[in-house]
Amino acid sequence: MSAPSVANAVTEFSNILERLHGSLRDEFCKKVEEIISETAQDEAKEDKILRCIAEKIRQHPNVPVSAVVNTETVIHPSVGEFSDLDPSTVVSLDNFLYEDDDAIDDLCEQGLISRNYCLDCGSHKTAPLNFISHSASLLQLKFVFQHALPDLRGKTLVDVGSRLGVVLYGAYYYSSAKAIIGVEINQQLCSIQNDMIKEFQLDDRVQVLCADVCTKRSLLEKGDVIVLHNVFEFFAAEEVQIKIWKFLREVLQTKGMLLVTVPSLAESLQHLQTDIDLDSWVRQIPLDYTDFVLPNEEDRDQLERICLYEVIG
Repeated sequence: MSAPSVANAVTEFSNILERLHGSLRDEFCKKVEEIISETAQDEAKEDKILRCIAEKIRQHPNVPVSAVVNTETVIHPSVGEFSDLDPSTVVSLDNFLYEDDDAIDDLCEQGLISRNYCLDCGSHKTAPLNFISHSASLLQLKFVFQHALPDLRGKTLVDVGSRLGVVLYGAYYYSSAKAIIGVEINQQLCSIQNDMIKEFQLDDRVQVLCADVCTKRSLLEKGDVIVLHNVFEFFAAEEVQIKIWKFLREVLQTKGMLLVTVPSLAESLQHLQTDIDLDSWVRQIPLDYTDFVLPNEEDRDQLERICLYEVIG
């Protein structure tokens, strides 16, 4: 069950005020103001720490501007949403490490990236490059853990293909999950994650397993929340993706288990010959993307790619 909507919360608050009179109402309002102030300070602290982690990752000697390490192989999709793009116009730019246009502008000014490419070499005829992020943004993390998911107290969260560990850090600071486990096959990425876990002392709840997810059946079966964020499309050939999805369908059968995916399961599977029947596997839980306050309304499309499912069998 997701958190109540803003409208419901306002109604409940108004009902409480109607039952209070005189000095009791004034005392109640003052207490609410104190709680709001304390909460805002706590959230600002969490955001600040996550931005510190992003800065540390950017400074890590093994993390290039693209955030694709030299032991990774990016495979341009042959099917799906990005298959029609010219690979030479696609640039990896991590939304967690570079969360706004100002950060991208700084990279451009330093000559580390460009926003555009030339349609006719030597001319002024240009078109925008296509930026692709393989990580969740700070806004997506807050939406998932503070809005979409229920209270995770006592629960186990597993992030499949954890790469830089972004979802793990978000789960640590934005949720009360008891165990937060990343599964990542790339040793170099695991090392980067473990560096962050050690530096920010997250090892009381966070763990990274360097392994092929298909060898972690028992872990997945025991997970309460499984996160699949842009996990296979750019890093596995089509036949490998099919194998992994069939494995996940076989293993993720615990009723009530929650799956957080970007993009939707339907979009991930529509061009793959998996024969997976989504209707018999999961029930999609509607998310209210409009009920989440954003500093910039243009960022709402980031949230609309997030999907939540409950396993039904």
